[in-house]
Amino acid sequence: MSIASEILHYVNNNPGCNYRQIAEAIPGVNISTVNRCLSRFFAEGKLARELIESSLAYYPIQEKEPEALSEEALRRLTELENRAQQLEAQKFYFRAASVWLKAFDIAISNTDRNRYISRRAACLHNAGNYRVPEGRCFLAGRYVGEE
Repeated sequence: MSIASEILHYVNNNPGCNYRQIAEAIPGVNISTVNRCLSRFFAEGKLARELIESSLAYYPIQEKEPEALSEEALRRLTELENRAQQLEAQKFYFRAASVWLKAFDIAISNTDRNRYISRRAACLHNAGNYRVPEGRCFLAGRYVGEE
């Protein structure tokens, strides 16, 4: 376990502790290292701190559960997924990639967001491999040619 993770673990198990208590509890750790780690964790939002008797006390921050999608957002997300899959089937990869990005913006869960990012990356990869048939021209995202 790294020093930083030991410090975070100690604060999680001992809320309200200060940097001196942490340095005493973890042998071989310098006080300046403890202060640097605590400042970084506070800046990253992993710890909260409070001034008590001219010393900073540190507390763990509980992560919030992500909010659930509303009915309207869920319906919109389903429509975007279907539209992106249709565009992929028609080999309109750049358009599909932009639709996947819109779905990413609406999604809340990390699982969905990771899936949308990977689908978008696949579309962009396929778009790079896609050859324009003769007689068609694509310029700056605009289609010019026969339908």
